[in-house]
Amino acid sequence: MLLAINLLLGGTLPEVSHCANGCFFLDEDGCSLVARHVLCVNYLRLRIQRGLPLDVLIRVQTAAGAELDTAFLLQEAMKKQMNR
Repeated sequence: MLLAINLLLGGTLPEVSHCANGCFFLDEDGCSLVARHVLCVNYLRLRIQRGLPLDVLIRVQTAAGAELDTAFLLQEAMKKQMNR
């Protein structure tokens, strides 16, 4: 479902992995997905939030929460349409 959402949002899926020992969707610029799984968002958020000033940390957490909420709503809407 998440890969379909990425395609619907105009993303492309890699044909080969750029990271031999990591995630298939990591490339030289980071994550290649437009919409990411909750585990990925939380993992990235935890890695980048160390040492951030409080105002920046709040913006990062707000953006991560919005991304997760949007992905959840999209997946639920798609499920609803598929079950018709």
